[in-house]
Amino acid sequence: MGARIETEVRRASDLGPIIAQVREAQGIRQADLSASLGFSRTYLAGLESGKPVIQLERVFRVLRRLGIRVTVSFDRPMAQTDEVTRA
Repeated sequence: MGARIETEVRRASDLGPIIAQVREAQGIRQADLSASLGFSRTYLAGLESGKPVIQLERVFRVLRRLGIRVTVSFDRPMAQTDEVTRA
């Protein structure tokens, strides 16, 4: 299993880079992920670059107003160099 990464998410736009990082670490292309989810690669690229999504931005406004803190955790697959270092 990979290393656990925790990062605080303060805005909807904070999620995009996390999505991109995990997708790339899993070796999934944008075109493949977006096709499997039923939307365009352009939409996914915008999401990954932090382009605000109106509905999600509203959710984060409510969370901020209520003082709710969101933290995202995910497992990062080990890179080959990590495996060599740990061996």
